[in-house]
Amino acid sequence: MGIVRVYETDDYWPEYGLLLLQDVRGRAADLQENNPPRGNDGTSPAGTFAGAGAGWIAAQAGNDQVVVRLELHDAPPEPDMEFDDVLETPYHAASGGLALCTLTGGSPWQADFDLDDAVRYRVRIARRGDTWLLRFWSDAALDPPVWLARSASAVGGGGNGWHEELPHGLMEVAYLVGNLARDHGGWLTVEQLDQWWRTHHHPETGLDEPLWPDPARRPTTGHADLDQRNADQRVAALAHQAKQQGRVDEIAAELGAAPVRTRREALPLLVRAGILQHEEPDRFRAGRPASVDTVLKLPAERVRQLREARERSRFSSLAEDVAAVLRWAPTMPLEVSAALLAVRLLVDEDNLRGAVAYAEKTGLLHVLNEEPLRLIWGRRPEPALAEPVKVEPALPEPAPAEPAESAIREEMGDDEVEAFLSEVLDVEEVEAIMSQIRRTLRPSEAAAQGAGPAGSPTAQFFVSGIRPKKRTVPDLPPLGFPPRAGMIETNGTVVTWHDGNPVELARLGGRDWHSKDYSRAVQTRHGILVMRHGSPARLVSDTGEMTEIGEIGTPMVALFGDGRRVAHRVYEHSGRSTRNQLKVVDLADGSSTNMPWPQDRDIHMLGVHDSAVYFTDRAPETPSVQERVTMRWVPGSDPQQHPHQLAYIDPLSGTGIRPATDGTTVIRPDGTTVHVRIDSRAGLVPGAGALWTVRGHPPAVTLFPVEPDPTAQAWWLPFDGVTRSTGTYKMSPTWEDADHVLFPYGAAYIEAGPATGVRLSLRDGSTERLPTSSNIRLVQYVEPLLTP
Repeated sequence: MGIVRVYETDDYWPEYGLLLLQDVRGRAADLQENNPPRGNDGTSPAGTFAGAGAGWIAAQAGNDQVVVRLELHDAPPEPDMEFDDVLETPYHAASGGLALCTLTGGSPWQADFDLDDAVRYRVRIARRGDTWLLRFWSDAALDPPVWLARSASAVGGGGNGWHEELPHGLMEVAYLVGNLARDHGGWLTVEQLDQWWRTHHHPETGLDEPLWPDPARRPTTGHADLDQRNADQRVAALAHQAKQQGRVDEIAAELGAAPVRTRREALPLLVRAGILQHEEPDRFRAGRPASVDTVLKLPAERVRQLREARERSRFSSLAEDVAAVLRWAPTMPLEVSAALLAVRLLVDEDNLRGAVAYAEKTGLLHVLNEEPLRLIWGRRPEPALAEPVKVEPALPEPAPAEPAESAIREEMGDDEVEAFLSEVLDVEEVEAIMSQIRRTLRPSEAAAQGAGPAGSPTAQFFVSGIRPKKRTVPDLPPLGFPPRAGMIETNGTVVTWHDGNPVELARLGGRDWHSKDYSRAVQTRHGILVMRHGSPARLVSDTGEMTEIGEIGTPMVALFGDGRRVAHRVYEHSGRSTRNQLKVVDLADGSSTNMPWPQDRDIHMLGVHDSAVYFTDRAPETPSVQERVTMRWVPGSDPQQHPHQLAYIDPLSGTGIRPATDGTTVIRPDGTTVHVRIDSRAGLVPGAGALWTVRGHPPAVTLFPVEPDPTAQAWWLPFDGVTRSTGTYKMSPTWEDADHVLFPYGAAYIEAGPATGVRLSLRDGSTERLPTSSNIRLVQYVEPLLTP
């Protein structure tokens, strides 16, 4: 008896509190419906602690990093007595390969842990603190799950409903008092609470901060419609605050408390509600409040909702545990005494019956008998209804036929049909319909082969007479010069132009290279540097030769003005530690220089100007209210603090910007500042001659001179009037120079002509289409090397 195989990691982060293991072949959903495990519907119910099914294991693990160890044994292992929570359950393997996953991460394709060739296993899932141990052994028997240890009650607290009745601002005070009081020996003074609030949130106001601060008046966007939208949103926010304040005033009056306008004033109300306890002169701790529906006068419907929520809180997880026993029961119905089932679940009999009732109410199971319990998986079948008498409705008189139009459509060839559709539909809709038409017989063809036309989609199209509303097609701008530095097609082909002709430099392989979210291409003195998350960067020379640069594994780089070096941040996470480091890589030979700086610091690179790298720094575990410090590092020396806090630095001029709620502050290299009252999301035009923003639906670039109250200049991009979730263009443009910006087309936009996007001139607002080198439209433009 021993261990056959082990896998262990100390670097697993549960998602939404769920530890999840899945079979790499899927969830074995092809099992017979009435055979265990039942309920192969794609869910992973973990119940009070954990659960397992066909190809999945899930456990309640919280949101912190945990240690996970998987073991395969050749026989049942010794009991795990030192663990706080223990469950034994069957497990059905589809392939034997298991992978640690996340809830939204998709299906795994590579196993972390391999079982043997068996299908049926038993797994003992054990937890102690943040350490998880899962021990597997082959077991063909179908003994349902059994809970061997519980560190907490299997029944939820039920909730008192106050957090649903009082606004978040008040309950936040209650939660803070409860948590901080434990850290201060049981009681918390107002002074201690005020100091914590000043340190972590608002240094100026502390507890005297209003419960509902005045919503910010957003500065102008340069567009009347967007400014009106922002103003309307502010009015709606004020109305919502007024409604919340009115409800708090009602509750305060009912409890005999003073009106509440600040967090400090919330303390007496929370004491009156029983949520906090008070001890003279000014000490507080968490109380034991009664249910809100027994304290406040609430509408009957509200009381019903609160009581249902309380029942759900108490029994929903335990109900999933009861369902887990039924999932693995060898036969249906499961007949067992309530006492024995309670022992299996490690709960008392009263709570078991409450969970069974809730499980039946929510359709997890249905009960045939109370004692002994006879339980069947799934919702109780609805009683059969008597078949109603069918009354045939009178048929309406047929509409007059349209022989002329139908005859014309019958005589149309595929090219004529496609031309007709192109007048009234989008290109992608035309392609879909024509594909269907070409696979289906025309009415005359069907008749010739003895088939009736009634069921033919093509016949229905020809006879229907439907004419969709024609969309607005903009006048296409002229075809212009190719993108200055080239582009990468979505399939990874690197293309540049020489003497007006496209040249394929290299093929990177892969797909989705058009997305700037994952990849990037930058022109350098040594060629085109192509980067992608999680992969070594590649440098493509003018002759197409590719050189791998393993030092760079992220698109987040900044190019020095000499075009020969790049700076990037290395972020590494191993176990329970992280490492941040700034590096400068010489593209000529791949050598690198590390910045002398503690690697446990929270740093973010801002950019490069001249020979210096700019970054922000903050010590570990520093309260978020503390602003980051901007630093400047020249390779070969120690970093120095910059006198101004920056969010971005222009590589050409050295001008920086810092956003605020009421605008954007521009910081010149000489230290002078200009606060520009515009949208705080504005960026700097290369060279810092102006600020700019983009908008979609309809798309435009808006320019603002660097002055306190600027007059906006909007340049509109061609737009077909169709509002798409992805937009006509990808709104992450590429600056070709200070006067021209490139916008690639979005994935959902298909326009006539061989083009990949448009070039916008900021001098006069003119646009021109950018040619493609093939029939591929989705591309990413190479960022040109810009020099002062």
